[in-house]
Amino acid sequence: MPKETIQEKKPDAADNKKIVEKLRKDFQSLWSDQCTWREHALQIAEYLDPYSGRNLSGDNPDDEDNGRRKDSKRINSTPAQALDVFVSGLSEGLTPATRPWFKLRIEDDELNENQAVQEWLYLVENAILSMMEVNGFYKASKTIYRELGAFGTAQMFISDHPTNVSHCKAFTFGQFVLALDAYDKISTSYTKLRLTVEQIVKEYGDKNLPEVIKQNLRDGKVNTKYTVIHAVMPNDYFNPQKLGIEGMEYKSIHFWETATYGDEPLRVSGFYTKPMVTPRGRVDGASVYGRSQAMEALGDIKMLQKLEKDKLNAIDVHLSPPVLAPDSMRPVGLKTFPKAINYYPAGVQPEGIRPVFEIDFDINAAIQEIANVQQRIKQMFFFDVFLAIMSTDKQATAFEIAKRYEEKIMMIGPILDNLKSEYLSPAIDRHFDILMQKRLLPDIPPEIQGVEIKVEYTSVLAAAQKMVGASTYEQAMGFIGRLAEVNPTVLDLVDLDKVATDYLTMIGMPPTVIRKDKDVKAMRDQRAQAQQAMEQSAMMKEVAASAKTASETPMGDSNMLEQIVGNNE
Repeated sequence: MPKETIQEKKPDAADNKKIVEKLRKDFQSLWSDQCTWREHALQIAEYLDPYSGRNLSGDNPDDEDNGRRKDSKRINSTPAQALDVFVSGLSEGLTPATRPWFKLRIEDDELNENQAVQEWLYLVENAILSMMEVNGFYKASKTIYRELGAFGTAQMFISDHPTNVSHCKAFTFGQFVLALDAYDKISTSYTKLRLTVEQIVKEYGDKNLPEVIKQNLRDGKVNTKYTVIHAVMPNDYFNPQKLGIEGMEYKSIHFWETATYGDEPLRVSGFYTKPMVTPRGRVDGASVYGRSQAMEALGDIKMLQKLEKDKLNAIDVHLSPPVLAPDSMRPVGLKTFPKAINYYPAGVQPEGIRPVFEIDFDINAAIQEIANVQQRIKQMFFFDVFLAIMSTDKQATAFEIAKRYEEKIMMIGPILDNLKSEYLSPAIDRHFDILMQKRLLPDIPPEIQGVEIKVEYTSVLAAAQKMVGASTYEQAMGFIGRLAEVNPTVLDLVDLDKVATDYLTMIGMPPTVIRKDKDVKAMRDQRAQAQQAMEQSAMMKEVAASAKTASETPMGDSNMLEQIVGNNE
């Protein structure tokens, strides 16, 4: 359960019921709006990922603790394998736990070269990465990627923690509902928390509990579960100059799902910054929830299971067909197991046993059709790209992937862009904010006070995405180079300095190794001056040589040089 930066505020008793009543109505309305999405998610869970998703079919809310088998509709495991590779590929290619995957920098290149700024940015990067190693971020990220691949919408809470500074917890689809602000950004979340009596007492105390829970405590039934709703939304009365909840950007309220257990809020508190990150897949218009790879492939996923089932049935019928037997064998029955002996009366001509019908089953055609469907499903999950990320040499992966899978990297682009804007950047910001609130970072250098800090992603997928853009430059410059062989003036159309700078940036060259414009200008001016001096020196040598030649050339009683000088006089 997410842990708030708690600043308790006891609302007026007269307002308590109104607050909870309104929140409960809002939750029920959003829950109703999500109904068709849960129906869609239920089909995906049944055929692809049966152990994810909650509250999708109205079953027992504690079904997550049920160990029964749930994959009865999943015969062929190819879709599940494709989803696993999708998750692992994003984990390894976007947020690897074993190496840095982002850098912080300032837009102003001169500030980036400031030693104090460089040291501070480096310390902040390492502080965030170190916190992510211990607060569950990477484990929760795998859940986020699985939720996105399967259901199209995910949610993670990044909250305070008493010993690990912060804690990350991901929720599966059906445990939360969301709402948008006026700019179509997710701003509000209602999360269903299924808590035991023991957890409820630990989180909210033992005061003002409903009688049924007090009875559970008396009877020792501390593992009985109840549903609490956790609402997080922008604080309408936010004022950064004030203390307490009014000084927090987001308010947080816990209340019972049903009025049966009471109308009093269990807790009213807040967060200084947005605690939840809610990445989505493809979003159509102003839709609250995103569409997933599994939603796009659901038709093929269902078809694959039917084809696999039909193939197995056909093989079964082919190997053990229904047969026609003479009526005389009814008393003794027909034995069909291997090496069985069927007896018939002596002196009776056996009529024989034959199949009811002959099956002309082309198993190779069935296998090929299944393979075609499997390939389509794998393509939808970018199976080969993500498999390459996990299997190739990490030093060459970005370049290899960009060259081998350029078209597919472009198709993955929108997914990566959504993850950066709705997941990675907000997650980094949230970790930074928690570290700042707890005063665990060094003071910000005065040079960058109030300056925006940019996040630069350096993971394999981010680098491959940049390299795909760089290949466009390569193609364009190759074409222009060929034209220049015919007409060199065509080079006047292109700012080669800008092309070179952009290309180096795209392939991930550190900004510190790219010279600044003023440095380049100084070098070129110096080179031009040196060239001009060389040309002047060469000219002087040529004049001196000409003079010497003239002085050595006889013309009557004098030489050519004397004649020239004399004529000038």
